[in-house]
Amino acid sequence: MTPAAGIEIAAAGVAAGLVNAVVGSGSLITFPLLLALGYPPVVANVSNNVGLVPASVGAAVTQRGELAGRPRLLVVVLLTAAVGGCAGGILLVLLPGSVFERVVPYLILVSVVLVVLRPRLAARVRARTTSRRPGRWADAATATSEPSAELRAGDVRASGGEPAPGLAPAPGWLPVALAAAAVYSGYFGAAVGVIILSVLAVALPEGIHRLNVWKNAAVGLSNATAAVVFVAVSHVAWLAVGILALASLVGGQLGVHVGRWIPPAALVSVVVVVGVVAAVALLVH
Repeated sequence: MTPAAGIEIAAAGVAAGLVNAVVGSGSLITFPLLLALGYPPVVANVSNNVGLVPASVGAAVTQRGELAGRPRLLVVVLLTAAVGGCAGGILLVLLPGSVFERVVPYLILVSVVLVVLRPRLAARVRARTTSRRPGRWADAATATSEPSAELRAGDVRASGGEPAPGLAPAPGWLPVALAAAAVYSGYFGAAVGVIILSVLAVALPEGIHRLNVWKNAAVGLSNATAAVVFVAVSHVAWLAVGILALASLVGGQLGVHVGRWIPPAALVSVVVVVGVVAAVALLVH
């Protein structure tokens, strides 16, 4: 690796870490760069995944206080992300990459549509779930139509000022949708943050800032379990991984602080723009 290539990877890593912490899709910065520098596609994909794990995990750890409020649901989300990421990593090792590459742009476009329609869809989900008994993964605070004053206040703070009108139990399809997204995350992962954020936004009534923290935790864990598979059975470009890891960790911490000051509407707009750009880039690839 030349010094110029190292600098390029470091700059891309900072940018990817920042973007991942705010909206996701940082892989669309680093993966093409690794390809342009001459790494084979699978090696570039594996190294990119392993190198960006510290940024997502670090962002989630920094914001761990905003994960409180629905512990049972959080366990389901994280466990689903971990198992799905591991399965995706195994698929990457065993199957040709062309399978997911064909459907990735359309998955991203669907996620963008979900983000745009999020307020209307989320209202319908709340109306449906509050009219029946708590779901399997509902916490005690979600068993009634009105959360406790303490939880409600905490949710307002964590959501960046967006009060949740009622913490309805999670719909039964949420783990299935998250599992599919996590498998994709482990297999390729470009713009998976957009997909997971849109799924959470449709399923849960929390504000976009809090859901962004849940997204960071899910993406970080799914990538981490896939990385374990890659390190065990695949070839990893460790020098590139080391540079990406340090640079993306710095960028991720910058993104955590930047994300706290972005209005919810602006954050949704960024998600939509990143999603459309990602889909177009993959379609013309």
